[in-house]
Amino acid sequence: MVHVYDALEITALVLDFYDSAWQSVASTRQVFERIGLGLTHAAFRSVPILQDLKLVDTIYAGPIARAGCGLFRPSTITLLTTLSAPQQITVNSFGLGLRRTSNPLHTPATVYWNTLQRAHMTEKDDLTKSVILIYEMGEATGSTIAGVVTALQEFNIPSGNIVFLIGAACIEQTRKRLDALTPDAHLVIGSRWRYDSTEGPTQFYLTHVNDGEWIPIPPRDWGRCVSGMTDLASVIAFIQWVAETVPMTHQDRSFLLQEWSKKIDESPLNSNVSTRQEP
Repeated sequence: MVHVYDALEITALVLDFYDSAWQSVASTRQVFERIGLGLTHAAFRSVPILQDLKLVDTIYAGPIARAGCGLFRPSTITLLTTLSAPQQITVNSFGLGLRRTSNPLHTPATVYWNTLQRAHMTEKDDLTKSVILIYEMGEATGSTIAGVVTALQEFNIPSGNIVFLIGAACIEQTRKRLDALTPDAHLVIGSRWRYDSTEGPTQFYLTHVNDGEWIPIPPRDWGRCVSGMTDLASVIAFIQWVAETVPMTHQDRSFLLQEWSKKIDESPLNSNVSTRQEP
């Protein structure tokens, strides 16, 4: 059974985003960064393998683009380094990009970008003492987690060494799937949600939060809000911002420019999401 740890002190931060922070890129990034820091503290407080770090020699940490990049900032890496320093643990960063399929309830998301191998991790390495921390703003159907787990299988890393740090998760709707998929993995979640299961433009978007009771919330596009991508220049700027924490080659930048340029107008929530830039 997958291990779930609630960090409910983060629920207020998530709701800050839905309340007003979503209206600008700057405020979205500020809230997302605080969520990432809070999830990191919660993971080291709650997940057994991270509590004493005696069985760990390397931490691989990184975001799932695009929304997860808001949680994985320089301050996050600094915190990870500080928490790991007493045990002289190496911290390496990486990046992942996944694309949802047309049938996310039954098919894993497709990995289109993966820099794990360049983070000095190969299928030949002994990863029994390595931990992988994966930052994601939200998870609805479990499709993204399924895609990540599938991608990690080639590295033969123990599933109990995989920790997902998720700002908002529909754990009640996806628990059965996750239990079957990766029964020993750890999920640190900042808030509990339900997604919209009805067909339409907001299908699979998060629409109800558990804040003492189930409360309806207008859906938001996390990736669009944190990236602010409205034209080619803003896509380039976002890639540069992500590169502050995820090492990238020239090929990475060129590929992401091509890939993310396709996302400029694809969101069904474009009319509801501000991409107003602030200093």
